[in-house]
Parts: sequence; structure tokens; C-alpha cells
Amino acid sequence: TLDELKWKNTQRSVERMDDMFNTTFATWVQAEENASTTASYLKRLAYEYPLERLIHVIKWIITDWRLQSIATLIKHVIRDW
Repeated sequence: TLDELKWKNTQRSVERMDDMFNTTFATWVQAEENASTTASYLKRLAYEYPLERLIHVIKWIITDWRLQSIATLIKHVIRDW
């Protein structure tokens, strides 16, 4: 569906948001040094969105991360499940 295609193109969606609000959110959220802060935001979103979307956005975020940072992010997001 069209809605599904919109959320699956994470890079495009975030770049559009950056353009609309004159920000660099895409760069910030994908920055490995922001893993803990990003995890706290994702933790809240995990209760609002289907698991498929959460997994999709995590894959986008961690594209170039080290394993240790990926583990930190995942651990914080799923800690209370």
C-alpha cells in the first residue's frame, strides 16, 4: 500500500523532515555517539508502533554502527519487555 511505502523509505522521510524544519535530524539520529538518547526515544515509540516498523527504523539507524553500540541501543529499547 501507499502508506506502507511511505514509512519504509525512512531515509527519504527523515530527509523531508529535515528540509521542512531546517534540521539535521537524520545525521543526529544515525550518529553512533547518540545511541543512549536515541534508544530512549525509540523505547517510547516501541509502544506506539508495530514491531515491524520498529525493526525497520532500527536497521536504518544502525547501518554503520559498531556491534557494541548496536547492543547498547537494543538493550535499552527492550529492557522492560
